[in-house]
Amino acid sequence: MNSDSPNTNLPTKVNCPTCKKSVVWNEQSHYRPFCSQRCQQIDFGEWASESFSIPGVPNNQGQEHQEQGNQGHAESEFDNLEQGPTRH
Repeated sequence: MNSDSPNTNLPTKVNCPTCKKSVVWNEQSHYRPFCSQRCQQIDFGEWASESFSIPGVPNNQGQEHQEQGNQGHAESEFDNLEQGPTRH
């Protein structure tokens, strides 16, 4: 066996998005990618309180823009998105 080849028998590990603890990615990890229910709920709370958001034009503003005569291009709420969520 070539010593440069990766060991495919090792479990996949990810870092918990909340606390950064290493988490094995398998069926026994019920809260993956989170390490625990607590970290999962903290993340959910960040989204629910709008501390996290996905940048873009809200739907109602995009519709107003289209109604004002945007004839050449039907703008969608996804046209101005950046990559990934951001914190406010």
